[in-house]
Amino acid sequence: MGKLTRVLLAGAFVLSTVATADARPQYKKAFDALYSKKTACALCHPNKESKKERNEYGDALGKALGEKNVKDVDAVNKALKAVEEKMPKE
Repeated sequence: MGKLTRVLLAGAFVLSTVATADARPQYKKAFDALYSKKTACALCHPNKESKKERNEYGDALGKALGEKNVKDVDAVNKALKAVEEKMPKE
């Protein structure tokens, strides 16, 4: 096997094992616009080490959205409003 082939295979292996971020900036942007507030990841996630874990609000938003990585702003806003109705008022 040639040197170039080995380098390409090693590179492909490294890229295939890298964990990908599961960020949904469109949800944060929609929340900030809808409620005129600046939020952080902690709105939906209990800690910054693991974005795969969600708090109660994040779980409710995920269920209201119905699928992963929704990009339609109207659908995201509808889900945000649905969650607002379900969450206890402070």
